[in-house]
Amino acid sequence: MLRLLPEKKEYLWGGEKLSSRFHKGEGRIAETWELSVHQDGESHLESGETLSSYLARNPRAVLAEGGELPILIKFIDAALDLSVQVHPSDEYARAVEHDNGKTELWYVVEAEEGAGIYCGFNRDVSREEFVKSVKRGTVTELLNFIPVRAGDAYLVRAGTVHAICKGCLICEIQQSSNVTYRIYDYKRKDKDGNERPLHLARALDVINFSAFRDTTGRKDLVPVKGGRMRVLTELPLFRVRELTLKGAFTEKASPSFVALTVVKGEGKADGKEFCAGDTFFVSRGEAFTLEGEATVLLADSNKKYYAGIDLGGTFVKCGIVSEEGKILKKAQFPTGRERPYTEIAADMAKCVKELEEELGVRVCAAGVGSPGTVDSEHGVIIYANNIQWKNVPLAKAVEEELHVPVFSTNDANAAALGEYFSGGGADFQDMLFITLGTGVGGGVVLGGKLFEGN
Repeated sequence: MLRLLPEKKEYLWGGEKLSSRFHKGEGRIAETWELSVHQDGESHLESGETLSSYLARNPRAVLAEGGELPILIKFIDAALDLSVQVHPSDEYARAVEHDNGKTELWYVVEAEEGAGIYCGFNRDVSREEFVKSVKRGTVTELLNFIPVRAGDAYLVRAGTVHAICKGCLICEIQQSSNVTYRIYDYKRKDKDGNERPLHLARALDVINFSAFRDTTGRKDLVPVKGGRMRVLTELPLFRVRELTLKGAFTEKASPSFVALTVVKGEGKADGKEFCAGDTFFVSRGEAFTLEGEATVLLADSNKKYYAGIDLGGTFVKCGIVSEEGKILKKAQFPTGRERPYTEIAADMAKCVKELEEELGVRVCAAGVGSPGTVDSEHGVIIYANNIQWKNVPLAKAVEEELHVPVFSTNDANAAALGEYFSGGGADFQDMLFITLGTGVGGGVVLGGKLFEGN
């Protein structure tokens, strides 16, 4: 577990709460970038090394397959209203800005009486109406104002016009990005007497003009050993949980890193004292223990992993696959086709579990490709000539061993589907795939779906 030291930012709307409440320094501080590998403001370890340097030396500290840290965590103190702004999607930002897009979660640490946020439009708005309102200085009349209090959380997706209003102290967990398009800034001037630049043209390219719909996905508090926990948001990009700590809580960072940000209270993290405002990084695979009375936000990657299993007459091949279709690790064992199918199913599950253990991940589902005629709806092998199976409920047998959903189809169909998603068929809606081996087989994908049956 690594304690992080933040990068401080000063903007004209910043206040003094981060210095007075969260021991971040002296005077006015608008933002502290608590966990960041972004070039515009990197956080450091206590040794002085940057977090990005540490991760370069430990490439599997984030995810089993390596990769960049996907999130950035900030504290934001709004003594004045922030500008009305919007962030682009990944696709737009990478093409235009050479950066990531930006979806973010706002967790309200403190809120003064009457404080709130602007989040999206209060109704469907046309592009023309919006542009006119910006020119007239009335754009906030179109925005959805939400009064907030401590403990509230809102997901602000890329494309959502938004602004944090004065009186809010926010912990923001976002994609690792620094792309913001400022739309309206109340004609304020910076320290040099100049109005800050606006970015209306690019903002219009990315804005979602529909009425705001809350998709945060908050769940109820549930008891855990050492306190209570609730999920604040759960996206493919990241997951954020709120832990109300009262006692001792232990968890293992699996299958990704975990970032711990203390927003209230005090205690110990793996024996190190912490207080409100502290942030820690826990590498993937490490266990950690929190003790005390505090509110802690736990942020990690919500990336999912899957098992692929290929049943052959001679060998069974197993692999762990990422969401992108990358095979992270694979193994095989002799089929032993004379054995009962239950033994082969048990060995399939055993092989997957061993790969999970080596990678430090857990799969959320598995797929089995089998020779012969397969009832894929029920996961039953109707007939497979080369292993002499009839009416074998293979998917159910593997599912009982792995305890995750298991699906099965003909092996050539499985190959076609794999090629469609991750190979030469990725750019097409319709595809014919032919396998050449001891026999000849194939699969067809039509309109993005595997074609099966008569």
